[in-house]
Amino acid sequence: MKLSYLWVWLLLILFSCTHNPIESEQPSGNFPPAISTIMTNSCNGTSCHTGRQDINDSLDLYTWEGMTRGSKFEYTVIPYNAAKSHLFEHINTNENLAAIAFPRMPLARDPLTAADQKTIFDWINHGAPSNDNKIAYSDVIHKVFIVCSGEDVITVLDDDVHKVIRASSIKTGSGMLSPSCIAITPDKSSIIVGTQASGGIIRKYNTTVLTSITECKSGLSCNDIALTPDGTKGYITDYPSSGISRYGVFDAVSMTFLKTVISSSLRATYGVVTSHDGRYTYVSGSGSDNIGRISNKTDSIIKILPLGSDVPTPVPGEYQAKYFPGFMTISPNDSLLCRLSKQLGSCRV
Repeated sequence: MKLSYLWVWLLLILFSCTHNPIESEQPSGNFPPAISTIMTNSCNGTSCHTGRQDINDSLDLYTWEGMTRGSKFEYTVIPYNAAKSHLFEHINTNENLAAIAFPRMPLARDPLTAADQKTIFDWINHGAPSNDNKIAYSDVIHKVFIVCSGEDVITVLDDDVHKVIRASSIKTGSGMLSPSCIAITPDKSSIIVGTQASGGIIRKYNTTVLTSITECKSGLSCNDIALTPDGTKGYITDYPSSGISRYGVFDAVSMTFLKTVISSSLRATYGVVTSHDGRYTYVSGSGSDNIGRISNKTDSIIKILPLGSDVPTPVPGEYQAKYFPGFMTISPNDSLLCRLSKQLGSCRV
């Protein structure tokens, strides 16, 4: 008896999505006409993706608005990036375009034609707009920006639900940029990204559409970045170090690189943070077990803060690090400086 029930359940799944194709000239569900036709013919059969149900993992493809709510796992479509959108991965049959996810959709039916797959692919890469030209997640207010060094990608999360809403490539030309650090301007209109490759490019992006605004080259291997509270000046650390202990200073408004500061007091500069009152910047020396306090007026080190009583000042040439200070944060009243372990470069708005 249990076996027969199992067969009935399997047959329902196999045939519930089967129906006659419909040629739709008018858009439905607020999808553009071509997308509406594909959704109607391939996705919206009985018990398929017509509403949020357990059987379809809460993925509703009956309307554009339903699609943007995503499934119980994550957002299904990432605007402007079809290759990372689960919707496309599950209909894709060309591994040169994107990953192929299983189960392949439509379930228990022939795959979409290459032409229909390309229609979906191109639509997502143009923002997956609705029929009334809305781009999904454009109204998200609380965002987290993350740099991915290995892929040359900036990923944006909806911080309220912790799901990806953008994954934009920043690659230019054939070489890697390897973005490693990120900071947001005080007015939240731009993010500034530092890279470890291509001459240590420091590039400013618009936070809304992630388009590049302007850039400068530092000549350093950017590891961490910090902006002064007024957003006029930025500091970067150089790690992995070329053997020279140094940090860089740039104009964050005009995006002009101002100077490289070389210091024998810090080795393998790693993390950087500015005080909330705008007076100081702190740089950690991961190879010298100390932190340098920098005057934001002169950009020079005015004090060395050893991490322990057993850390000599000045640090002798034969000194072997044991504390390895990395990224840092500072309390709101500037009274407490905290040393952090390695983590993803990210910033919140």
